[in-house]
Amino acid sequence: MPIALLKLPYDLLGEILKECNPFELYCLSKCSKRFHNSIKWGAPKDLKIYNVDSRSIVILGGGISMYSFICTPDKRSFYKRAVWTESQGCMHIEFLDGIANVFGYLIDTLKIRNIDLLEDNKQGSDYIQELVKAVIDKNSEIQNLKIWHNEHRVAEEFMSLVNQSNITGTFTCYQKFPADFQHTFTRYPNSIDLSNSFWFTRENLLECSCVRIELKGSLLGNKDLDIFLRKWKKLGTFPNLECVLIESQNIDEESPILEMVPPIRNEENEMQVFNGFGVFNNVGYMYGVQVIKEDGTVGWLKVELPNLVFKVDKSIGFPN
Repeated sequence: MPIALLKLPYDLLGEILKECNPFELYCLSKCSKRFHNSIKWGAPKDLKIYNVDSRSIVILGGGISMYSFICTPDKRSFYKRAVWTESQGCMHIEFLDGIANVFGYLIDTLKIRNIDLLEDNKQGSDYIQELVKAVIDKNSEIQNLKIWHNEHRVAEEFMSLVNQSNITGTFTCYQKFPADFQHTFTRYPNSIDLSNSFWFTRENLLECSCVRIELKGSLLGNKDLDIFLRKWKKLGTFPNLECVLIESQNIDEESPILEMVPPIRNEENEMQVFNGFGVFNNVGYMYGVQVIKEDGTVGWLKVELPNLVFKVDKSIGFPN
């Protein structure tokens, strides 16, 4: 016997909607505008979302729940499902003029405020830019944002959107930019991991408020790093900083950093540090030289060309 769900009291309808999975909620939202509005009011609050590629979106529920939405223009495939386990599966849905529209619809309908990951998946497509715009429009947070290799035109436009985004985790950028590219962050995420980071200047470094900074392909030299570390030593500066990892061919054996000429290490001071990533994947332990901040905080510095590692003792580790 059919049940008129929309005639149920709001509190009872809300309890029913909380028991529905994202596939069921999506299907119900397509029944009518009233259903769509009811789902926006009563959807579960713990959902996360991320994109797999230019036609796949995944919603994560509590525990190991994973629901994959496959965008397709083929009407014969709409709402077809493949169930892998009780809490995992996929469903084909209508394309709605592009993945960004689908992404925005899911965020809006299911009231998702935590974007687990946005990534261009090395496809060289500008669809990631449209996804970020959709997230900005919905005032959602982006936990992790990754950009790989897009056209220069798309990449430069994309970086302007980064400053409009609320990135609460890590911004990873392996994009190659033109030689004259410039960018200044107006807000910093928790961590940055930048390849081809020639454009990240001393001024960027001195203003950076990140917990972790990883720069590969940098143009920063000894003088830049000396100025940065001297600023860190001052009271009240870089309160969030826990680790800096820099790879630069401009780090040399000629100029001092904190009155020490590289290489800089002390085999009597062995310190265990977190496992890094990228070119620093095997840090593990380091023999560093102590650097003392005015408030007594201890940092550890190691420089072995072409890499600099600076680790603050207060660190309790980093997200991968």
